[in-house]
This record gives sequence, C-alpha cells and structure tokens, in this order.
Amino acid sequence: MNRLRISLSVGLLLCVFAPRQGLLAQEQTDAGTNPSSIRITEQPQLLVSVLPDSALDGIYEQSQILLTIRVASKHPFDALTIDFPAIANAEQIELAAPRTRKIKSYAGEGYMHERRYAVFPLAAGNLEIPASFATGLIDTPAAGQVEFNATHDGMRIPVLSTPAGFAVDWWLVSSNVVMEESWSIPVDELRQGDVVTRTVTLRAAGVDDKRLPDLEHGSTRGIAVRELESTRKSIVTKNGLDGIVSASWALRIDGDGFVYVPPMGIAYWDPLAKTRKTVAVRGHRIEPLPVDSEARAEQLLYEAATTQRTAYHVFTTLLIMLVLPVFALVLYALATVFCVLRDRRFSHQFLKADKPITAYRAWQRWSAGEQLANDDHWRVLNRDVQAAVFAAPEMPVRDKRKVLRDALRCARRQRLQGIGAKLSVFIDRVIGSRAELAPARAAR
Repeated sequence: MNRLRISLSVGLLLCVFAPRQGLLAQEQTDAGTNPSSIRITEQPQLLVSVLPDSALDGIYEQSQILLTIRVASKHPFDALTIDFPAIANAEQIELAAPRTRKIKSYAGEGYMHERRYAVFPLAAGNLEIPASFATGLIDTPAAGQVEFNATHDGMRIPVLSTPAGFAVDWWLVSSNVVMEESWSIPVDELRQGDVVTRTVTLRAAGVDDKRLPDLEHGSTRGIAVRELESTRKSIVTKNGLDGIVSASWALRIDGDGFVYVPPMGIAYWDPLAKTRKTVAVRGHRIEPLPVDSEARAEQLLYEAATTQRTAYHVFTTLLIMLVLPVFALVLYALATVFCVLRDRRFSHQFLKADKPITAYRAWQRWSAGEQLANDDHWRVLNRDVQAAVFAAPEMPVRDKRKVLRDALRCARRQRLQGIGAKLSVFIDRVIGSRAELAPARAAR
C-alpha cells in the first residue's frame, strides 16, 4: 500500500514538472532559430545561430549555412552597434537589411534586432565563426539610458570535402534541384523547316546563381541549334537563397525523317540524403510533319506586308526629319516678320508721339513683349527714358531717335540669344549633352 502511494506521488510530481521541463528543453533547442522562444531578459543578450541544425556536426563545402545574429532586450534600443568580423575562407551574403522589431511570446515581451546571412564555405577544414560583440544603450523606465555589452564566443563548423564517389566536373550541393523546359511550338506539331525556341530553366535551393553550372545544348543530326540568351539570378526565400539559371536555343528542323533532340541534365549532391542525384529534362524523338504550303505562303505574304509597312514607316520618318527643319525655318521667318512689324509700329508711335507720356506708353507696351529684364544696357536705357519723361517737359527729337535705336539693338540681341539657347537645347536632345574633357596631363 505504501509503495502504491509513493508511486502515485511520483507520478503526480512528474505530471506537474514534466511540461515545464519539456518547455525549457524546447526553448534551448529553438532558441537559435525561433525568435518567439527566446527568453527576454533585463540585460540584452547576443545570440548567434546557424541552420541547418546539423551544420555543427559537419557541412559540405560550397553548401549554404544560414547564419542569424540577434540581440534580444526587454527594453527598446536607443543605440546599438554589432561588431561581427568577416568569416575567413567563406563567402558571406546579406539576405536582408538589419531590422529591429517588437516581439511578444510566452518567453516574454521585448525587442529583437536581427541580421541574416547566407554563408558558403569555400574549402574543406574547419570554418571559424568568429566571436561577436554588441554594445549600445537601452531605455529603461527606472534608470533611463543604460549602457550594455553582450558577447558571443563564436563557434567552429567542420567543412567536409567533395565525396570521393562524386566524379563530375561541376560540384553542386543542394537538397532540392528542379529542371524544367518549354517549347514555343508543341513538339508533336513541328514541321520540316520550322524554327522553334526551347527554353530550359534550372532552380536549386540553398545556392546562389554563381554556383550553378552553364546549361549547354547538345547537337544532333537534322537539327540546327543556335543559342539565343542565358540569364541568371538569385532570389531570397525564408530558407535562404535559391539560384536560377535559364537558357534558350533556336532549333531549326532541317531533316525530313526522324530527328532526335538530346536530353539535358546535371548531377548534384544531396546533403540530407548524403548521396549523388541527377535531374534532367527528357530527350524528344521528333517526326516533323510535311511542309504546309498554304501556311508557308501566308507566312511569306505576312513577312512581305511587314517589310512594306516597315519601309513606309522609315520613309515617313525620313520625310518628317527633312520637312521639320524647313518648317522650323518658316516659323522663324514668320516670327522675324512679326517682330519687324512690331518694331516698326513701335518706332512710329514713339517718334510721332506729341507728348512724353504718350511716347512712354508706347515704350512700355513694346518692351513688355520682349525679354529685356536681364540686359544691363536696357536697364540703364529704361532708367534714362523714365527720367526724361517725368523730369523734362518734352524729349528732344534727336535724343528720341538715339534712344529708339539703342532699344531696338538690345531687343534684337536678346532675340538672337534666345534662339541660340533653344537651338542648343534641341541639339543636346538629339546628339546628347556636351561634356567638358579634363585637360591631359603632361607625360613625365
């Protein structure tokens, strides 16, 4: 009976404490990967974690390590500096801009600063993740700004070399590689003489585009192959980087019997399965259909019509380019004639005015239509005219003619400068803006 009571007591104690112990174990396991499980403390702590979890036991060269640096604090940061030295013998790529956010979980409420990197070991051996340091200021309700220092001792990751059984020219390590293809014309609809575009895309998880091989199309009898283009890019996912390479080829079906388009594929190393794998797009056995005479005739007619339309557009463009300068000259001539008529009307009104105020009104009406505000000579001339009109009972005829001649000279000078400025802008738009070359240095 006593043994039964003791067993029940032990069982109750295990039921009470086992969930908490499991929770702490989960916190210790996920503290490096899951921000919601990080314990928030008064003093900021610096955390450095790597993925996959097996990386600490060894990872292959050129494979991706997700490195995350976090600083967790119960209070907001007023200043934060992280000193993380560069990793030797590795390429380090920043996955996102550093960010600070507020977090809330069963482990506490506070603030988290996070930086994520993709690290690629370049050689076998030991990859040393160096010690890192975080310093700054936190804003506490009780003491205001408080300085803090946090450190992480770093870690060592064993880097494995290429397996002996992997004997290929290009070493690619990824847990997920996909290769797909597309054809501009369905394969079973191809005819003799058709030109079809074949596009092949390779995507690998955990690598960037530099670590993907070039895609090469094999040759075959009865088909002419010409490479069109090849593109590469890297995209950021929640699991790090994905590399994508895509290539296109133009294939002309020359043979009239069976032709064979070869398959395309690559070999790679799966670090999870620890084995060599291959991925490929299959080959195609094509029996081209006979040439469709009617469709070929329609295609020729369409190409001829397209050529004609292109020639028409070229001719129209050239004609406009030839007519446009003439049109501009005509407009300039009309503008010049208009200016001459304005000048003659102003001259007549100014010289025949019987009163100084009448002459000044003609002067004001004419000068308002000219760009003379920035001309120094005009400003002096205008001041003298105002003084003569409002100070003297009348303006002598000899002075009026001299003033008129100087005013017309100022207006024509400003008109020529305006035309030159517009012409310069037009030339810059056509042939590009002018640049000043630095003077050549004398040879020593």
